[in-house]
Amino acid sequence: MKQASGTRVKYRGGSPRFKGVLALVCGLGLLIGFVVLEVDSYALRTHGVRATAGVDGTKHDGHNRSYLLTFSGPGGSPVSEWTDDVRSGTKVGDRITVVYDPQDVSNVEDQRDEGRGPWADLVLLAGAAFFLWTAYTDLRPATARPRRNPRNPFRHQ
Repeated sequence: MKQASGTRVKYRGGSPRFKGVLALVCGLGLLIGFVVLEVDSYALRTHGVRATAGVDGTKHDGHNRSYLLTFSGPGGSPVSEWTDDVRSGTKVGDRITVVYDPQDVSNVEDQRDEGRGPWADLVLLAGAAFFLWTAYTDLRPATARPRRNPRNPFRHQ
């Protein structure tokens, strides 16, 4: 690739410090995502309330579909919340059973998805572990790395 001045641009992969900081940010982001999912899931498991909800609307955001659910909340008051935690194939006008957190009614999901496998959690944790390990190996001080013996590369000095 040529720049306007005619000199060639060389790509070498960047500095280990930049890659380490980028890996640290990605790893922390995945770890925070895992914690948020676990807190919501724990709240639904411990004090979730089941209710029958009507699907009153849908909206598309790229490939994602959100559903407007209307159900009776705490004290019998009507609650309308948008959520994407509804199984695909659900149509406007359907009646479904949902589980919601009475302390935070925006935390609502389709009861059919309750108790789903831990795959999303495992993927988030594995990704976080990978990025955090990469950040650790790229950002640790150079003095912490063992020097290789030039006569025998398998023995440390």
